[in-house]
Amino acid sequence: MICKLGKNLLDVDVESTKRFYNNANIITNSCNCDGCNNFVSGTDKLPGEVLLFFSQFGININKPAEIFVNCAEDNGKSLFYAGFYHICGKMLSETDCWKSYTDLKGSTAYSICDENLYFVTEDLSVGFSKNINLKEKDFPMPIIQMEILFHHFPWTLNKENKFR
Repeated sequence: MICKLGKNLLDVDVESTKRFYNNANIITNSCNCDGCNNFVSGTDKLPGEVLLFFSQFGININKPAEIFVNCAEDNGKSLFYAGFYHICGKMLSETDCWKSYTDLKGSTAYSICDENLYFVTEDLSVGFSKNINLKEKDFPMPIIQMEILFHHFPWTLNKENKFR
């Protein structure tokens, strides 16, 4: 499937991606922290357009390669998550979401390039990269990394949000 998301042009193998995610573990199988537990428990409260976005690529939203809490938002009623998923396919455009720069000590550092992000909703933006982290050993090639920035993700656990 060829798709254009903002400046990003991708060739995605949806069926290969779906096959991988059908057999992958939910993130809480390998991490039992409150952030991961809240992410999995909160996905059923997300807008349909968010769930449709992930499913159109064959991705199970509960099976990210990496997910983490950046901070609490809305006085602890929600969280700002970042992380990434893998997609079987190729980037056809040179719109990597990461840009490199030299920091004050002369080291190379990286930051998200906002102009290369695509807004799925007001609270969810995604970017794509050829640089792959935490590749699952059985993930089909070729591979794209989809970075996510997810604001105002609801706090759903029946316990105090300690990320405040």
